Amino acid sequence: MRALSLATRQALMAEETGEVFLFILTLSHPSMPTMYFVNNPVPIVSNGEVYTPYHFDLALPDDTVDEIPRIQLMIDNIDQRVVQAVRSIDTPAEFTLTLIRAAEPNVAVAGPFSCTLRNVSYTSLTVSGDLWPYEDVMSERFPQHDYTPANFRGLFA
Repeated sequence: MRALSLATRQALMAEETGEVFLFILTLSHPSMPTMYFVNNPVPIVSNGEVYTPYHFDLALPDDTVDEIPRIQLMIDNIDQRVVQAVRSIDTPAEFTLTLIRAAEPNVAVAGPFSCTLRNVSYTSLTVSGDLWPYEDVMSERFPQHDYTPANFRGLFA
């Protein structure tokens, strides 16, 4: 369990609060410079990185057991930086999503959650896609090994 500060716990439990909670988003890929965004009208410095004001929306997944949870992300296509970055790569970009409190930007309230961006589409106004958990466990082989005499001699005495 994450240890939250007293001020954060009070803000979370209060019926009303003046505290501001923000999502910060990091977009990275080996073939491009890392981008830092905050859904806030002013820049935020968190852990030494400056997060640029940029509007984005997140649709959190439904709580179902039938499918892998994924977050739907929609970023405004204001200055074409994001769409140019997405066009320039051939493998999924990595996103890190963290919830912070504006008064304590160096302390994560939730996260960081590492995801990959998939199913990307864009228009002149928005870039959207699905944030999938970084580890794609559904594509991994199960069982991991073939149980043959060459691999597991003890099973075949």
